[in-house]
Amino acid sequence: MQQVNEQIAELSRKQAFRPQEPQYGRLFQDLQHYLSTIGHMSVVEELLSQLLKALQDPSSFRSKSAIKGLLKEETVWQNSQQQFCQKLMEDYPLFPDLVGPVRTGLLQLRHGMRLVASQVAASLTPVPGLPKFVSCLLSFPSVSPGLPSDLARAEFLCSRTCMDVLHSLVKLLPQQDQDSVIAQPSTLLLNALLYVQCYTLSTGELSEEACSLFRHISQAVVNEWDDQDKRRREQEQTEASLYRSRLHGSGLTEDEQEEKDFRCQFPQFNKDFADILSQPSLEGPADKELEYEELEAQQGAAEAGSLSVYAMNTMVHVHQCMCLGYAQSLWYQRTPPTNNSKEHIKALISSYQIASPVMSRFYHLMDSELDLQLTGCGLLLSALLQNTFKGSGGFAELAVSSEGPYDFYQQPNVSEARLCLPVLEHLTEAVRKRLEEWPEHPALVQVSTSYRDISHGEMTHDIFFVSLQMSPTHDHEWP
Repeated sequence: MQQVNEQIAELSRKQAFRPQEPQYGRLFQDLQHYLSTIGHMSVVEELLSQLLKALQDPSSFRSKSAIKGLLKEETVWQNSQQQFCQKLMEDYPLFPDLVGPVRTGLLQLRHGMRLVASQVAASLTPVPGLPKFVSCLLSFPSVSPGLPSDLARAEFLCSRTCMDVLHSLVKLLPQQDQDSVIAQPSTLLLNALLYVQCYTLSTGELSEEACSLFRHISQAVVNEWDDQDKRRREQEQTEASLYRSRLHGSGLTEDEQEEKDFRCQFPQFNKDFADILSQPSLEGPADKELEYEELEAQQGAAEAGSLSVYAMNTMVHVHQCMCLGYAQSLWYQRTPPTNNSKEHIKALISSYQIASPVMSRFYHLMDSELDLQLTGCGLLLSALLQNTFKGSGGFAELAVSSEGPYDFYQQPNVSEARLCLPVLEHLTEAVRKRLEEWPEHPALVQVSTSYRDISHGEMTHDIFFVSLQMSPTHDHEWP
């Protein structure tokens, strides 16, 4: 009997899976429906001809608003194509031999239409220096013809042309997105400082041009820091002189004043811990949250152009390496620092953090020829991510590592975080099964929310540590 059971188990593994409802007929119907609607040849040709007409002869359109409407139509068409591709992958996983070639053809069709639409958008709202700005930041490790060295890149980031590019991009953004997409001038100065350091490490000497630019950048950053510190002291004096009037003349109780001060100290508290805060009731004051949001907006606007402590520490570190490494005198002789990949990787990551939001928002204004200059940067960043998170790779130097003593609450620990991932995946699956049996159970919902915050949050963010610390508590609440 045991042999029969073993034979049954062996044969069951060889049994082919057959869905209860045949899917080939539905797949054929979906493809026929696609070919008669958004995928019809006349629809595609009409959209393409309109885009080419707008590109070659813009005067044939009545106004720029008509061209903008055409670009919105192309965006809607792209979204429909994307939804259809996603539907094929999700609904018909048993037909990869049919879905794969269809999806490849659709991606090629979308890419070609996107290239033409990008040319139209670039001609509609031209930003002349944008390709050079992106190439300056991301053409790494190769150099572009217009910027043959890291010193030339640093000079461009400090130039008026670069500032004009940023001002042109700001005009194309709504007010609430400007600070998150466009980098501040002080950030560009620090990135230029890293480029100067990379140039001196590559050449092995601190030339007169590099020294002059290094002095200019350092002085500009120090001036910005002094102005920021002056504004901070003035604000502290103003708050100290008005403390009594704020406490007794603002019409707030002591608890409300403490709550307001707490919101000033932690402006992102409500957003980060929205899942563990009690929901406002109908009896509560309806305008309090609006007042707090306005207060947070004012504080965020005041801190938008400020230099962080990390930025100043970076400047101090570069200044120390440059001055101590290349200074020469009768009584001080030191061997110049060796050229290693750590500083070049640091400059690359800083450049990518500046250019990434710009690329995501204004990719349609850039020519496709720029892709050739960005290939090396993409490959190197992929290797950095793989080696950093997986801890493996052909080159041990191509990885991001922290310097100095480890700070648990400020620096990520990728190797330790990876050990939590399998445990969280098993717990998430177990909670999902329990939710199917007991939907909307409070403890299960809280555990599921905590796991989602951990998996989607940053390892250096407060929500990551709080959710990780709360998970065992919620797990023990479930029997």
